[in-house]
Amino acid sequence: MHSNNYFQCIYIHKGSGILTLPNKTFQLSDGDLFVMPPDTMHSIKMLDGSICIYIMIRSKYIESVFFELFHHNPPLISFFNKVLFEETRQDSNYILFHTGNNDDIRETMLRLFSEYIWGDEFRNNIMECYLKLLFSFLFRHNQSDIETPTSLSNIELHFNEIMNHIRKDFRSATLASTAEYMHLSRQYICRIIQQVSGSSFSKLLIDVKLKKSDSVFN
Repeated sequence: MHSNNYFQCIYIHKGSGILTLPNKTFQLSDGDLFVMPPDTMHSIKMLDGSICIYIMIRSKYIESVFFELFHHNPPLISFFNKVLFEETRQDSNYILFHTGNNDDIRETMLRLFSEYIWGDEFRNNIMECYLKLLFSFLFRHNQSDIETPTSLSNIELHFNEIMNHIRKDFRSATLASTAEYMHLSRQYICRIIQQVSGSSFSKLLIDVKLKKSDSVFN
């Protein structure tokens, strides 16, 4: 069992393997893509002749680049909201995409890996494009074939919409404008944010602005 401080994506290109978390075990097969948050203790054992591709992504990169892609996918938004904004996380947080033999996803993973191994000075930019393409293909082909530990409540769905609005309009967003956008009262907006993130609206907005500024200057 080991962990690291990156988001981890494990893709089974060929064959099968067993992924173990502290409280659950998964049998993975061709086309499965397992995503887990930073600091998750895990181990993986691949069967002979199997091939998996292991990708590690910084949390700051997820926050600055990928949230715009995630807004159409409630399970993924909920996952990353919990990991990035809640003070406590459970080791059971994960998302498992069952992609089967989807050629778009398989080819994109291989191109991403090839660019990492053989790329030149343009490698990082090209890899970023392939990562965006990978998640876009996941959303297009696997909207209904995603496994997560828990289903989303109405409050979590509202929180996702609130976060989308704040990230999109972080320069001008206020509690009043967010309540108007959501067609909810200010009090209920505050209650949702407190219940899901343990934070206040103003602190959440400041956190988003700080992360946006970090992505610009780093």
